[in-house]
Amino acid sequence: MPAATKHELLVLIDRAIAGGWDHRRACAYLELGEGRAWRWRERRAAGTLEDRAPGGGALHAITPEEENLIVGVFEEHGLTDRSHRKLAHRGSYEGVVWVSESTVRRVLAAHGLRVRGPRRAGRSERTPFPEWAA
Repeated sequence: MPAATKHELLVLIDRAIAGGWDHRRACAYLELGEGRAWRWRERRAAGTLEDRAPGGGALHAITPEEENLIVGVFEEHGLTDRSHRKLAHRGSYEGVVWVSESTVRRVLAAHGLRVRGPRRAGRSERTPFPEWAA
């Protein structure tokens, strides 16, 4: 909701209170939560009634150095481990990088790298039906 709308709603509540209404009754009439109105009052007093941009930075984001270490672990052990889970564990027990399995998968996908699974077994030939069975 725009800051101007919030400001006008708070002005209406202030006028209603000045006219003898209770804060709760004014908020109920405007179909506005009481707690929200109080938070808006505090933000108006602080001069921060405008909403902040959504999102923000990831709190536990990995650094570019960690990303390079993950790629390094893949290049060194990708053919051996053949799984993003195993690569994540190898990175931690070798003391290279401590990240989750899903982080390894995301980093490898971002770099266009793919962990190759083991080759499928070839098609087996069907065993012939035994002659003694009817």
